[in-house]
Amino acid sequence: MLEPLELLFAFFAGFIFKRLNYPPLLGYLIVGFISSAFGIGDLEVLEQVGEFGVNLMLFVIGLKLRVKELKPPQVWGAAIIQMLLWVGVIFLVLIALNPFLDVLAFENNHSAFNLAFAFSFSSTVLAIKIFDDRGASNTSLYVSVTIGILIIQDIIAVVYLVLSKGQMPSVWAFCLLLLPLLRPLLIRILNKVGYDELLIFYGISVAVIGAEIFDFFYLKGELGALVFGMLMGNTEKSDELYKRMSKLKDLFLIGFFLSIGHYGLPNIEIISVALILCGVLLIRPILYFFMFVAFKLRARSSVLSSLGLFNYSEFGLIVAALAVSVELIPQEWMTVIALALTFSFFISIPINVRAISYLDLYNDKIIRFQRKSLILQESDVELGNARFVIFGMGRIGPSIYEYMEEFYEGVSIGIENNVKRVEELNNEGVKCVFGDVTDGEFLRRANLIDRELIFVSLTTHKENIAVVKLLQKNNFKGTISVICRFEEEQKELESMGCITFNLYTEVGHGFAEDTLEKLGI
Repeated sequence: MLEPLELLFAFFAGFIFKRLNYPPLLGYLIVGFISSAFGIGDLEVLEQVGEFGVNLMLFVIGLKLRVKELKPPQVWGAAIIQMLLWVGVIFLVLIALNPFLDVLAFENNHSAFNLAFAFSFSSTVLAIKIFDDRGASNTSLYVSVTIGILIIQDIIAVVYLVLSKGQMPSVWAFCLLLLPLLRPLLIRILNKVGYDELLIFYGISVAVIGAEIFDFFYLKGELGALVFGMLMGNTEKSDELYKRMSKLKDLFLIGFFLSIGHYGLPNIEIISVALILCGVLLIRPILYFFMFVAFKLRARSSVLSSLGLFNYSEFGLIVAALAVSVELIPQEWMTVIALALTFSFFISIPINVRAISYLDLYNDKIIRFQRKSLILQESDVELGNARFVIFGMGRIGPSIYEYMEEFYEGVSIGIENNVKRVEELNNEGVKCVFGDVTDGEFLRRANLIDRELIFVSLTTHKENIAVVKLLQKNNFKGTISVICRFEEEQKELESMGCITFNLYTEVGHGFAEDTLEKLGI
């Protein structure tokens, strides 16, 4: 069983790092090293829990994997080019270091290549945390590009896991090509299980069964979990399953991160190599930036995407663990990778927290690298003679537009950061343009100074607050009206000079009023 003392230490370590605005997994890694030093914990049990967590993680990735999001060249092109370049850079660094190594010395170039491959990933966990803390929407261009690249990396890692099995698949593995025929049945069951614990139980069962099926055909079980996740994805109910299982897989991955410290304690040589690899990591965001600019992204989007990928990945640890299990790399390198991951997070997070401030400060210098010709999503926007502008055209925005058009025809326009949604609204006769309103540079280009009223109806309170601050920073003198949901949010917005609409309170009033009207009371 899991050692209670190790779990207690892991909880408090994770709690401390969370309070410091760092991912809790840093605490788990450190506790793993401490537990190993004092002989606390069972590595075999931790590995079993961690393996289950990895299967759940890949299943969850499959639920959200949409092939169309990987089509833009700035996604797959940047992902593949960067990985090739980075594997080459780290490979050369490792070859140069090898003559000076003792316990970390490796025998051949094959080991160096596998190590370089493990260091080529960026952290999905950290990138999503950074974007959430910043209040950036998942449909913002730079966020979608970054996540797309991370998905490409995950797919490449899964292929590596399959090839590293060291065993040819069964001749009957071709039967797996019939799996898409199961999708209607899987979706039908998914829609019938409700929203209680049975939903999560169903997701876990499918992930485990998928992994076992692929193992049966001598394919890596993790690939099976990913494929079955994809078979159940792209529905409203699968989105709910994704939300429910995301935290669950993180819970079981704690076992994996704790197990890393049990592979050995760091010595001077291990710490030195980890620090050198983190020094080399400083090159990565520069490579990404110039690639994104070459793919016609704005300088601002290029910077934010590059910094989101400025770290080593927990997925690299998973890849390395497999390489160790088949004796492709020495076991001591697991400790190096764990330390390099930890150091990279400590470097990356403070820079990302201040990224927007740095962009505002050095915008004139950075924009010089931007190409004149940009992709459609980054092109300048024209708001025409609109007096009223609506930020966010999801569920609430179109209703605001319809109401304003009833009284002030032809002077309202919406801004939405989902290209498909913009097309749908324009086809319905709603004036809407593409844009990321959390982008200060976009707000400046949109020429909002002369507008009378801006409605802010974004997904989260963080996004709403961030946009209000950007508008005020750009000297917007008109009125800002903002959607909120809770009393403390309402007070914060009103203290900033905004008109507020408390969704829960006002909708309740409207519900009661409509009911009484229909009853004739």
